[in-house]
Amino acid sequence: MRANLKNSVVCNKNYLKSLLEYIGATIMGVKPSELRNVMICNCGDCEYWKYCKKTILSYEEIGILELKSLNNKRRKKVIFYHQSSLNDYLQQKNNLKFLQGLGYPKEYNLELYLKHLKRRLESDKFPHEIGIFFGYPLKDVLAFMGYLDLEPSGYGEWKFYGNDRISKLQQKRFDQARKKFKDQLTELDNISRFYEAL
Repeated sequence: MRANLKNSVVCNKNYLKSLLEYIGATIMGVKPSELRNVMICNCGDCEYWKYCKKTILSYEEIGILELKSLNNKRRKKVIFYHQSSLNDYLQQKNNLKFLQGLGYPKEYNLELYLKHLKRRLESDKFPHEIGIFFGYPLKDVLAFMGYLDLEPSGYGEWKFYGNDRISKLQQKRFDQARKKFKDQLTELDNISRFYEAL
């Protein structure tokens, strides 16, 4: 029993480290949010998601929005978001105008916008405006959705359209933040205090 408990602690911490590396740009506030599939299964004494969620929420700037579990009951979709970064990005005039034109509340409130996005994500039609929540340039989101007539010009985490200078710069910022956070994470003695790497 004691060996199983020790193994589960190692297992949980390894999974936490891996997850933190994926969402490092969001933890640093460079990328407003991130959508990830997370493991929720309990294998023996391992409780991946329960452990990760509690640890990640110990950093007050990060919020978590859980979506309905996938058909595979061992995983679920989760949005991790940096509260002040996402709040600032959504409130940019053109982003806000676009989202309100799609039916988001006229009176801006981060919590209400996240609830609206969650409803849309749990519906039958995927809400491609989620790119705004991820910090993608508005021109790329608009072109992808068919609202702007721009030619595809490249790829990163998303499809670039038109002049790709802004898109490449944003992708570079995300990549650099992830790498920096990952490097700083390796220097920590206690992974559960990941926010000390900031």
